[in-house]
Amino acid sequence: MKLYLKFIFCFVFISGYAQADSIPAKEIKIFNTNYKEFEVVGNLIYAVTKGDSLIKIDFRAEKSRFITDKTFSICKRKNEVLGLNEDKQVFLVDKFEIIKVIDYELFKGIERKIFFTPYRIISYKDEYIIMSKSGIIYKNKLFRIPNKLSNFSVDKKRGFDEPNLMFLDNYDILWICFDNGEFGVDIVFFDLKSLKYSEYKYIYQSKPYLNENSIGYREKMKKKYPNKVKLKNGKILFKFPYNLPIHNPIKGIAQNKNGKILLAQSLMHMRLNGSLHFIEIENKYVKIFFLKDLIQYYDPFYEDAIFFNSTEEYLGGCAFNVFNDSFYFYTNNGFWRILKNENNYTKEFLFKPWINWTAGLPNALGYQMNVSKFEFISENEMVFLTTSNGIGYFNGKEVVYFR
Repeated sequence: MKLYLKFIFCFVFISGYAQADSIPAKEIKIFNTNYKEFEVVGNLIYAVTKGDSLIKIDFRAEKSRFITDKTFSICKRKNEVLGLNEDKQVFLVDKFEIIKVIDYELFKGIERKIFFTPYRIISYKDEYIIMSKSGIIYKNKLFRIPNKLSNFSVDKKRGFDEPNLMFLDNYDILWICFDNGEFGVDIVFFDLKSLKYSEYKYIYQSKPYLNENSIGYREKMKKKYPNKVKLKNGKILFKFPYNLPIHNPIKGIAQNKNGKILLAQSLMHMRLNGSLHFIEIENKYVKIFFLKDLIQYYDPFYEDAIFFNSTEEYLGGCAFNVFNDSFYFYTNNGFWRILKNENNYTKEFLFKPWINWTAGLPNALGYQMNVSKFEFISENEMVFLTTSNGIGYFNGKEVVYFR
């Protein structure tokens, strides 16, 4: 009987409207596929399917159109959408105008197996950046992987692995994030001003009897790392990107106009781990605020331990809403708005989307239930990308899923 009721519920949902946890929703099957990424211009969603097809969706008219195939990635430059295709061409999507053909000469001396395997194109001011297996292409130059990088997602012979997330911050730093699941996270940074790579590292005092919050510890750290540590108002600050609070794969990064970064990380392996942090960079030094009250934790080893903290939620993407000057984040419990109350932060529930799960997963939780990206197109409208339910459009009252 229970199985029969579940079947009826699924049939009603797919056929039309249904109560999707907290709000009504419906699904429109257009290509019956899932997507890697999207960009929004006006009332149009440009999206790349997992099969590298480029399509256009009018989410208000609920119509769609196939544009072209063999497209690896897209990005938005002002109100234009650029594409990167299999023929090593950067093109204007609507006009099919070729802007640039990637020069073979850039790849001299690189092993054939890593020769221009493209991953993503990113808009940067009036330029664009191409992330490839061979390295970063910017201003018609290839910035190859330096030998000194120790990350296991980066190798001189095999090149870069495919990043799960890339984010260009207001400081002209490109965050290249690799999700290795139970084996953790790798991050490589590329500075678009100095045109150099770096990686996040931990520096510490090896003597175990020194309390990290003690004056003695801070003074010894300052003496040991004079160019990487400074003391301010009795607190220890580390130079970017040293000692960033990153312990699990990064699922989302967002930034406001003042430079404050929201960082969401999560891991599903044996148990759930994760955290939310605000990060601010001032004169190349990092200030960190742990948003420990916004996530459901259980069995923490101690109050400020974030590496071992187990959560009851799986975190996904995050975003900044320019229309109401607010940060938002996603967990399997829904979308949440972050509110500032005097010296602390609270959260406000927005809605919980209906997302189905793969057969064999007993609980509606984890990476196959995730929202990897969302973007506000007005104060109350949002477009979001799911792992297994296509692209969702939230109009403030209900959700339409495009598959």
